[in-house]
Amino acid sequence: WDRNHTEAALYRLCQFGMSVGTGFLSCPYDPVLDDIVIEFVDPRRVYLDPGVSSAAELDQAQHVRVDTIVPVSEVRLRFPGRGQFVKAEDRYSTYATPKPLRSRGGSVVSAALSGLFPKTYRFGQSTKTRPIPNARLKEYWLKDTQLGADGVSLFPGGRHIIRAGSIILVDAVNPYW
Repeated sequence: WDRNHTEAALYRLCQFGMSVGTGFLSCPYDPVLDDIVIEFVDPRRVYLDPGVSSAAELDQAQHVRVDTIVPVSEVRLRFPGRGQFVKAEDRYSTYATPKPLRSRGGSVVSAALSGLFPKTYRFGQSTKTRPIPNARLKEYWLKDTQLGADGVSLFPGGRHIIRAGSIILVDAVNPYW
């Protein structure tokens, strides 16, 4: 419990539940650590089946997607083989460069202060590369009703897919069923 910072994860879950109305905990097995990891999942990273309107209906969802921004080096460590093809995404690996003080308008003091804060990435803006390249992993949990040639369900407990861009890193039967 201490190693996973469970108390902090539960605290964040309660905070989001009270203020946003929802929150998620994840308890997956991590093969790199060879242990179960308990972590808070920010609801802003979760995309649910629109047919789900309450927590009690979550098991009826046809799909759930969780997005995670991770360093490319971690992707390559966790997914040997196909992970080597994952490239850094500009949106998560660069930041906007500040404009010269004179072109910003306003006072020199306010322009100097606004230059201290990180800028939002926008396409077409001049950018600088961050020291650690990042990629966005999209993790899908699907109810898949495909049947094999023998009429038996190919994914009886659901399907688990992880992808980075167009690279499929995992496509397997739900390991937690």
